[in-house]
Amino acid sequence: MAGAFRRTSCMLPGGTGCIGMSSWRLEAVMLVPLVLLMPIAIEAPAKAPVWKNSEIAISHAPMAVLSKTNGGTISFLLRISNAGKVDDCTVTESSGAQTLDDASCQVLKRYAVFEPARDASGGTIPGMFRTATSYQREPRTGSGTMMALTVLLARVPDSYQGPARAEVLFDATGHATDCSIVKSSGNVAIDRVACDQIRQQITISPPKTDSEQPATGLRWVETRFAASPS
Repeated sequence: MAGAFRRTSCMLPGGTGCIGMSSWRLEAVMLVPLVLLMPIAIEAPAKAPVWKNSEIAISHAPMAVLSKTNGGTISFLLRISNAGKVDDCTVTESSGAQTLDDASCQVLKRYAVFEPARDASGGTIPGMFRTATSYQREPRTGSGTMMALTVLLARVPDSYQGPARAEVLFDATGHATDCSIVKSSGNVAIDRVACDQIRQQITISPPKTDSEQPATGLRWVETRFAASPS
């Protein structure tokens, strides 16, 4: 932009003068903040990352740190590189113990292996992934992160195959804001009802975080449907 601040004496056809220094300076002041505030975007993947070794939550749990805390539930937002490794870990729901949060992120960064996200042409690209874990002194699979709900219907459709499992995000007030079916009941309409009922009936303790990301808790909710007694 150095040339933009030089005075000029050139004339355009018709006698119109070139833009002077003060006009260019104003334009530069307006443009620079827009560039500085523009976030670094991650391309929306055609295929999201897939966690290949999720059992590490048990086999590499930070037991030394856990023994000095009361445990708790932690939700994470992970940035997965195009090589399938965790290159950034943000705690969006804290266990209440910074040492346990940090140790859990280190486990994920060191041991977690992902099939990376892919673009429409099949090339690997960075992607985002959410997960959560819960510790009760000794880690137990699903403890604190898996919830259950039963919904009674006048009649259960013949196409119903079993409980619908949803991945649910909860905001800083503890209310469900996003519900994605990860295992269908076999009936799309029933799946929608499952998410509707989750939003209406299920809350969690308001998640807290010290990160710049919004406080967000992640849970999995299994919704079973049954016929209402006549």
